[in-house]
Amino acid sequence: MATMSLALDINNKNGQCTIKIKGILDISTVEIFHEEFEKCGSFNRLVIDFSEMRFVDSTGIGTIMQVIYASQERGYTVKFNGLKEKAREVFETVGLFEIMKAMQDRGR
Repeated sequence: MATMSLALDINNKNGQCTIKIKGILDISTVEIFHEEFEKCGSFNRLVIDFSEMRFVDSTGIGTIMQVIYASQERGYTVKFNGLKEKAREVFETVGLFEIMKAMQDRGR
């Protein structure tokens, strides 16, 4: 069995936290994402860079949705960068972009 791996590069500067996902965001790695996300501290804008994400499952998508929902409570905006076509199609299919837009429109 292959070892599932996830690495995150986190940069928090000038009110923007950028998280670059490298590897696999799935049931075996989402706890790493949650732990690292909490280390972002205070910010106004969250940018999630998916350019080096190799795979995401439903648990990983749920984790991204949790981050979007948390944006309402914590008062930050969310932006996605580097989404590859397959991930974009999956996110569209599950309605993630619509949820993100609705949550951010509600926050205005």
